[in-house]
Amino acid sequence: NSIDSHVIAIGGNDKRLCLWNTSEANHHTITLKPFMNKIQSGVLALSWHPQKDNLIAFGTREGRIAILDTNRTTNVPIILESFTSHEIYSLAWAKFNENGSEVILLLACSGGKLVHYSQKDFKLHHLKDFSEINSISTSEKHLALGTSRGDLLICDMSCDFRVLMQKKLCKKYIGMMCW
Repeated sequence: NSIDSHVIAIGGNDKRLCLWNTSEANHHTITLKPFMNKIQSGVLALSWHPQKDNLIAFGTREGRIAILDTNRTTNVPIILESFTSHEIYSLAWAKFNENGSEVILLLACSGGKLVHYSQKDFKLHHLKDFSEINSISTSEKHLALGTSRGDLLICDMSCDFRVLMQKKLCKKYIGMMCW
């Protein structure tokens, strides 16, 4: 968790998402807090909200994207509109400058498609200028995209995802990146 560094989110093939608070662990006991509601397949992608320590987005093997509020007693995530029925490869929250005001977006990719959801309404928006996207990584002002062709794209988050740089790094896909 970017705000509380003691909390680690763990997703796996057993159709659940678990939180581990390392500050509560002792020598003989590791306690995981499981979340399983509405998770119908393996969790492949996780992303903590950059400003709220209780919100985590997750993506599943079946293409489901949801946002879980870990403080809610019901443990039921908000399921977002789907754009694929395939694996969600990567998720990332990002700050985006929209008409002079800062908006938080949730970016997701699967099967080469890149989409985003705005935090204010969580409506699905396709980014059609990008194809074959396999991985996403965000920084304060930039978005890094990895493609299935082995290309790395760096985009400006303050200027409508304008591509600043594109470079071929390898022959096949870029599976993961991190700032």
